[in-house]
Amino acid sequence: MTTSIHITIPGAPVGKERPRFTRAGRPPYTPAKTRSWEAAAQLLARSAMVGRRPFEGPVLLDVFAVLPIPKSWPKMKQLRARQGFLLPT
Repeated sequence: MTTSIHITIPGAPVGKERPRFTRAGRPPYTPAKTRSWEAAAQLLARSAMVGRRPFEGPVLLDVFAVLPIPKSWPKMKQLRARQGFLLPT
């Protein structure tokens, strides 16, 4: 049986930042930007799974990410990105 779930997370994707360490011997912590994005993604995923059982077995995941064009790029490079000739890496 094939089940399909679509989740849309608004805004630009946020990369997983590395854990931060302090000198006082406290445990490492995850930066706030990463924590807030992960919390939003978790909330949307949980709401999409309401009333469903957890998946068993292999799972296929397709990710479609839309990234903003950096304002620091030269205008010609921004134009090429808008036209689809220049894609993010």
